[in-house]
Amino acid sequence: MAASASYRLAMLQIPLTAYYHYSKEQLMLALTPSSTTTLESAPHVIPEQQITLFKFYMDQAIQDGLTYGNELYRLAKEFRIDDWLEADRLGCELIGQGVPTVISVSKQRYSVWISLRNPLAATFAAS
Repeated sequence: MAASASYRLAMLQIPLTAYYHYSKEQLMLALTPSSTTTLESAPHVIPEQQITLFKFYMDQAIQDGLTYGNELYRLAKEFRIDDWLEADRLGCELIGQGVPTVISVSKQRYSVWISLRNPLAATFAAS
């Protein structure tokens, strides 16, 4: 297989060179679909250029927000670009709890966002 080949994981195109940071077991776990894996169990992954960011006041602090489609989201957590697997895991975990979630991606980071319509948004502290 060529070094420029890629696998499709949770709607992300990830070059094989990105896998060198992870053990074989971690990669096999990530690339092995479970019996419950569906498109609905994976968050949408959106390039940062396609989103609109804004600031808003909530929980006595200025928060980061995102608009995508007809939905408003609050920043849940940011990850370094090489921590894509952790961002994907958090996104899938939130989707599994019924929380509308999207992940934005840039050259520097992955950001996990949760819907402001969900009650969890009021209690989820961004980190």
